[in-house]
Amino acid sequence: ISPVEAARTFLFMTETAPGKTGGREDNDMYCENDTVFYRSSGICTVAGIDKKNFYGKTTEYYVLHPLGDPISTFFVPTGKEEGTLRPILTKQEADTVLHTPSESPCPWNGNENLRRTQHRKIISEGVPVELASLIRAICSYETQQKAGGKKLHAADEALLRDAQKLFCNEFSYVLGIDTDEVLPLLLKG
Repeated sequence: ISPVEAARTFLFMTETAPGKTGGREDNDMYCENDTVFYRSSGICTVAGIDKKNFYGKTTEYYVLHPLGDPISTFFVPTGKEEGTLRPILTKQEADTVLHTPSESPCPWNGNENLRRTQHRKIISEGVPVELASLIRAICSYETQQKAGGKKLHAADEALLRDAQKLFCNEFSYVLGIDTDEVLPLLLKG
């Protein structure tokens, strides 16, 4: 088993571990003030659980506020959070991801449309090991392009920014460091 696969397995097995502020067990609900990772926005605080009537149907929702933006609110149906919400990483898990070797399981696809689709999927899923691999792959390709006097495609730059935002947001929170310090740690791996 490669170090990358070992890290993936480790993170998969620990994703149901208690969060930083919660005590969530496998089938428990998140609680008010739990800190979670919401795959489309990054770190959020569970402000509570509320019943809302959207589209004529009353459903129970987690009410989430993104870190650094308490005005924004997201509603995630309870019971349907799998794949959308997860506990934030522990410091040990974050260190494991950062120190996983740079061998990239995210090979560069020459087909631009297919590459964008693959990269968007990785970003939307928000799996830390996969985001790390994606960031490393795009940064490596960018270095190759610069060496040849070329630039990264605008679409690849945008995907890199999105991946870095999600990744650095969580890792800076977990490690207690500034977001600007996360990327150099990842790239030196």
